[in-house]
Amino acid sequence: MLDRAGVASTHVVGAKFGGSIAMQFAADYPQRTRTLSVVSGPVSRPTLASAPSTPQGARLGSEAPKEQVDYWNAMMASANRDASQGAGRVLQSMNLDPILPRITAPTLVMTSDRSPLQPVEAVMRYQQKIPKSRQFLLSSDAYHIAVVKAEACVTGVLSFIHETRA
Repeated sequence: MLDRAGVASTHVVGAKFGGSIAMQFAADYPQRTRTLSVVSGPVSRPTLASAPSTPQGARLGSEAPKEQVDYWNAMMASANRDASQGAGRVLQSMNLDPILPRITAPTLVMTSDRSPLQPVEAVMRYQQKIPKSRQFLLSSDAYHIAVVKAEACVTGVLSFIHETRA
């Protein structure tokens, strides 16, 4: 896609499973990755987060309004079953730990401080393996902070990108 668009390198941002994909991209294509921002991205098989029966309320945290939880429950229920099962199989076998030291782009790793689905300690362990990385902690019990704390995530990512340009 970057070749077709004529883009040599870009700022890469990914949330949750997209964050995992973004980490793999940054490790495989360091010359194409200006910065990397990962929002609640797991590096290995999440425990509860990968269980199909985990309700969206557990992922979105206690601050999410009922309408938001209902929306996400309906959206996830309507997802293509084959695609969902395929993503689940990838998540079950995922282990990005060996590639983390290969990520050379300045990296921002965002997570929440109280998510029961991805403890901050687990995120710190993998973030420290990425050479030019730092952690950005948001106060929340949500795993999916890109939804619940969207404005803070966008502001944090943009600030990080601007800082790396300076």
